[in-house]
Amino acid sequence: FTIEDPGTYRVRAAFADPDHVRGTAIDGPASTSFPSLGVGSNGPFVLLLERRLVELHYRLVDVDQRYDFRTADAVLAFRKVQRMLRVSTVDAGVWRALANPLRPRARSSTGGFHIEVDQTRQVLYTVRDGSVTNIMHVSTGKPSTPTRDGSFSVTRKLAGYSGHQLYYPSYFDGDRAIHGWPDVPTYAASHGCVRVPYWNAQWIYGLAAIGTRVIVYH
Repeated sequence: FTIEDPGTYRVRAAFADPDHVRGTAIDGPASTSFPSLGVGSNGPFVLLLERRLVELHYRLVDVDQRYDFRTADAVLAFRKVQRMLRVSTVDAGVWRALANPLRPRARSSTGGFHIEVDQTRQVLYTVRDGSVTNIMHVSTGKPSTPTRDGSFSVTRKLAGYSGHQLYYPSYFDGDRAIHGWPDVPTYAASHGCVRVPYWNAQWIYGLAAIGTRVIVYH
């Protein structure tokens, strides 16, 4: 028989009739290897991955056993926080890290809701009452057009596209905004804004009310 799901199992085998000589029970270790995963993968190991990412507060919409671009973005955010190679696939190292991960702490522990952007890791945290509640992959300003470090507040918002094609922007530092963009690379590449994947844009827009504090740091 084949054990497909990870975990610890005990197995007892016996003959179905009394005509066979009684055997000796033998215990031995056995393991189910964790497979490599990427976009297009599906099945119980993807479900295990998605459940663990959600448990660790990485932003996902569906836990559905399908490794799609949303799962890939969550894996990328996880790899960034774990200081691993910034790719969106799962290998043995990712499985090990999921078992004993680095858990990010909010820079500010004040009460209420705020947003933090870690430019070193290139991730965004939503924080409530000092605890990180969601983690997502972002891209901030490139060296020639940097995103400024500091404490800011959301001052204006636009539902839809701006004149510069920023998707659902929430402005927090002049014309710098958190917004959806079709290309969100693994490194700082924007013109000063905080780019988020399109599928996360409306969600973060809905959380970032006027006056929401945005803390940006390295």
